Amino acid sequence: RIGQYGGVVPALQIEGQQGAQVRISILKGFNPVLNDAKYPNNALGVRGLIEERLRRGSPQFPVNNFYDVQSRDYTLGVDGKVCIQDFDGNFNFSSVPNYSHKTYIAIVANVLAGGFPEGPIARIFLHPTGVDVSDTCGSVLCLGETSSPTSTSNIPSASPTTSPSLSPTGAPTGAPTQNPTLAPTSTTLTSSPATSPTLEPTSSPTMSPTLEPTASPSAAPSVSPNVAPAESGATLSPTENKLCAPIYPDPGMWTDAVLPDISTVMSLNNTADAGVVELIIHPNSDSMQRSTIRDNSFVLKNKASENIQAILIDVTDCVMSDSVFDPDGTAGDAGFLALKFKGSDQTYGGESVFKFFQDPPFNGDPVIQEVAGSTGGYKGLYYEFPTPLAKGQVMRFGVEMDGNSIAKVADDKWKLGAYLDDAQKTWNLGGISGSELIGSRFYVKFQNGATAMGHIGSDGYKAGGKAKAKYRSSEKSVIIKFVTDTGIIRSDEKRIGQYGGVVPALQIEGQQGAQVRISILKGFNPVLNDAKYPNNALGVRGLIEERLRRGSPQFP
Repeated sequence: RIGQYGGVVPALQIEGQQGAQVRISILKGFNPVLNDAKYPNNALGVRGLIEERLRRGSPQFPVNNFYDVQSRDYTLGVDGKVCIQDFDGNFNFSSVPNYSHKTYIAIVANVLAGGFPEGPIARIFLHPTGVDVSDTCGSVLCLGETSSPTSTSNIPSASPTTSPSLSPTGAPTGAPTQNPTLAPTSTTLTSSPATSPTLEPTSSPTMSPTLEPTASPSAAPSVSPNVAPAESGATLSPTENKLCAPIYPDPGMWTDAVLPDISTVMSLNNTADAGVVELIIHPNSDSMQRSTIRDNSFVLKNKASENIQAILIDVTDCVMSDSVFDPDGTAGDAGFLALKFKGSDQTYGGESVFKFFQDPPFNGDPVIQEVAGSTGGYKGLYYEFPTPLAKGQVMRFGVEMDGNSIAKVADDKWKLGAYLDDAQKTWNLGGISGSELIGSRFYVKFQNGATAMGHIGSDGYKAGGKAKAKYRSSEKSVIIKFVTDTGIIRSDEKRIGQYGGVVPALQIEGQQGAQVRISILKGFNPVLNDAKYPNNALGVRGLIEERLRRGSPQFP
């Protein structure tokens, strides 16, 4: 993958065989032609013509001359690594004088035997951001507006594609804090995405997204999909703003959830005849210990002129993908409850109400399926009103929800040594709050046959969620860019990122003038008990974490 250089002083780590002698060379290349004069049949000018040929012929390293070459020899340590922090004393990233934006860098390394290469040359290619390399940036990134580099694989014969990458190297790490919180903010996009919008917060944001990262890449890097995130066991130690850390494996890609066939439950008819219906879960609450089992957890408001015939809540695509409906106690902890409306003692269960059954992530694996009866839960809740819900009417209801990963784990096992909340109470492992349903979909069927759909998002509080089902002529969405010194993670790439070390920046792109709510969701497994018991060699905590890694590797 092609990287970039500029801003924070980078670090370089070489990995190989213990004790091997390695030669590292920094090759600085450029095109020395500066003449922009045009001549017949050439609208690019002399320099432009040569640079266009170079971009097409060798987009990873579009140079025809070396400006400078720096080489140093190193011996790999007992761990088979050498880490170079002090670039000022070993190498430098100075550019061609008065031509700084056009100096490209290749870093190559090879094992030596008697001063000669013993094997193939390892190489990486870096394109300039246009910002000088400096150790005066501080811990926040110094990034300018840049052009995205290309991918070294599948090099096109015409204009190159783009690849999301910012160099320098140095891997961020850090285990997530065990304190799930939600910090929503509202911002307004003030310019079109084509002009790299900056954000103007309309309420106090938790992060200051003032940096402008690279232009939008169109191709994701080549990594293996469906790889569980790596366990990070080290910390990043910046020294004088020069980074040096172990090279962590790429956490991999994530894939969209496979949505169920809604037509098996509700025939969709998205027309302008549909009205507006609101669904609110745990409104205005900052308590992360909330549970949907209470019969006033969900509030349904009919603001349409038409009567509501049926509703469907589908949690297949919610961010915390471990969440399921548990009407019979087989999917989560010992508690269970089918659909129950406020003011009524009657409950509604069975296959007519609960849809889209999902096997637990450990189904059929005797290594981690330590108890019988762990049959899984449901991703869908469907209810057809015996008497249609009229305009202006409000219904409140509750239903038990749990994480599929804790199915049939006895309470006395997971509560032993469990994480305590701020009130020093055992964390409510099975409780699902409104915010933990963010990303879910909400469908409404009206008596006139029209249907409406909405997405559950944050209500602005830590525990709340809400959706508005309505007629949709089109969907409106944004792209998130998470920017660190090691690159850019984009929401449309579906690549798992990492955080830690250098303070990151966020950039949101979307329709000019759109109001956007940003939420940071911090998740963890509150079970700390490592005790073993029959048919479980992993311990209680290990058992649940293994299930999570299998069931939702992108957010376990």
